[in-house]
Amino acid sequence: MAEIKVGEEDKKNLKTGCGCLTVLLLLFGIAVFTCQDDTPWQERDSSVAAYVHLKYYVKEQLKSPGTAKFADAWSGGYTVQDIGDQKYRIVSWVDAQNSFGALIRMYFYGKVQQTAEDEWEVLEFEWRPD
Repeated sequence: MAEIKVGEEDKKNLKTGCGCLTVLLLLFGIAVFTCQDDTPWQERDSSVAAYVHLKYYVKEQLKSPGTAKFADAWSGGYTVQDIGDQKYRIVSWVDAQNSFGALIRMYFYGKVQQTAEDEWEVLEFEWRPD
């Protein structure tokens, strides 16, 4: 069996690596602890979740849901307005294929309400002219 020799430089590198790992784990623990939100769902701003929920609803209305491409935060193609009582008014668009296979942009309006921690209801929905 071969003997492995560990030099002083290797020991120093091992200590440095362990120190860095300890610091990273500590920072990760702090990040996880501080990101926990104990605010009741009725008091949270759920604008992003409202938009995501309405996108699922819109996909169900499409002829070819697999082709759907929605407006994202970077395109500025949607607005979500908090209108109180966990209700949100959303205006946006989706690009999707119609029944002829042509890719078209369709605008829509919707109003959704969060009714429980992970439950949403679509209160209003309509396709809008551009």
